[in-house]
Amino acid sequence: MNAAAYPPILNYLCQLTAETEPSPVETVLHCLREMLGASGIGVSCLDDPAMDCSLFSPAMTSPETRLWQTDAGLVERLRGAVIAEPRQDSAGDWLVCLAWEPCYGVPLVAWLHRGAPPSPPLSRAGSEQSPPLAKAGLGGGWSEADRALWPIVAQTLVRWLSHQTGCTPTEVCLRDRKSTRLNSSH
Repeated sequence: MNAAAYPPILNYLCQLTAETEPSPVETVLHCLREMLGASGIGVSCLDDPAMDCSLFSPAMTSPETRLWQTDAGLVERLRGAVIAEPRQDSAGDWLVCLAWEPCYGVPLVAWLHRGAPPSPPLSRAGSEQSPPLAKAGLGGGWSEADRALWPIVAQTLVRWLSHQTGCTPTEVCLRDRKSTRLNSSH
């Protein structure tokens, strides 16, 4: 297949995997987040929420809890999913999949996040109106192409992090910074 036919994000992944000098983790996460139109991006351990490699846009704060911490059946659904699963909670829209750490085969949750939309307008009677196409719990902001592409990007990101550093992705993020989450001003 001709590389010119690849979407820009796949070209970026090809360049990333061909680098002899690894780019900083924060730069890679920032570029992927921007290319995917997300306000947050990350890879998280299932068992330890503190083991989190993530980056949010400057205007966004990290949600207190992650969706997979509150939806007991989500991880099991992800284990059998072919494409990423869109979900929605009070923090916004999530796109989640599992990616496997290459050295130990440990499943990690790879996720994209788009912040919650502003509150719906008040009607004349003073009651809130629901957005017409909102589907509770489904995360309507992600396209089918996003759902198909994210597992490929996520697995490449996890493997890149492991290959470039010799560490698991979450160890890289914890080693490279003092806090457990990156905050970008890019």
